[in-house]
Amino acid sequence: NVTANFGERLSPEETLSRMIGHDGRGLPTHLYFHVPLCSYICKFCNYVKRLLPENASRESELHKWKEMLIRESNLYLSTVPWLHHARIESVYLGGGTASLFSTVHLQEIIEHVFANYEIADDAEITLEGNPDNFLEGEVRRAKNAGFTRFSVGVQSFQSVVNEFAGRRHNREMSLTAIANLLASDCPFNVDMMFGLPHQTVETVAEDIAILTE
Repeated sequence: NVTANFGERLSPEETLSRMIGHDGRGLPTHLYFHVPLCSYICKFCNYVKRLLPENASRESELHKWKEMLIRESNLYLSTVPWLHHARIESVYLGGGTASLFSTVHLQEIIEHVFANYEIADDAEITLEGNPDNFLEGEVRRAKNAGFTRFSVGVQSFQSVVNEFAGRRHNREMSLTAIANLLASDCPFNVDMMFGLPHQTVETVAEDIAILTE
């Protein structure tokens, strides 16, 4: 995954040892689930990811990754004793494209989280996705499953920029997704990118004007 070049360089074994030795009981903690699945691969992305098949194996692949995420969480819970008692102040499902999970998958992950961690009453529970994942009733269904916040990767409102970057949404899809998020009354963030090919100072200024309006 994307890493910083600061601090000590630790092996996986050393990292786990540090986690076990840290007493996080009652302390604010953030819980992140990485969903490394994408329906397409963007040219600028260097995150760990896997292309989700569009054939009959799609649902079984989603089910498999949902099961593996819960299994990994359980392995950490059984190895790092204080995790059960940390004060989880935010939960984030990112990726990849976490919103590719069906409502059933999302519901099972949320149920696992609430059953095994101490979730603060005001915890933000965020689902990350692309505009093309929030065009129909996905936001409402995710909200009903327990998500209280959303993150949408628009990157640009300029079609030529998105086409070059390998994105599969256009300006209209992005605006529809934002309208659906606004209608949910949940807080959300919109990710934008600067410095991509075909961007200019003028088009970036236009993007910001569209977004703020």
